Amino acid sequence: MLLSQYKKLPLVLSTLVALALSGCNNGTGIKAEEIAYIFDARYRASNAIQDQGKHTGLGLAITKRLLALLHSEIRVNSQLGQGTTFEFNVRKVSLV
Repeated sequence: MLLSQYKKLPLVLSTLVALALSGCNNGTGIKAEEIAYIFDARYRASNAIQDQGKHTGLGLAITKRLLALLHSEIRVNSQLGQGTTFEFNVRKVSLV
């Protein structure tokens, strides 16, 4: 089944949280004015650490879209110079 077809499936969402995840780091943090853009495809924060790895800038955009299919959303809390925390909950989903 193609990813675009999942939008058409009727879902029954439970009020129970089936999965709750939180991840944090003690990196450079993200500027408050850039938080709104970090989920855009190919966006890279202005203070992102330059390294030798190849990055596509798609990870957060894909994560946000997958969570939207599960009727959830990702939350971010970041303090410049302190680090960043990402959190999301996924409720139990049943296909009708």
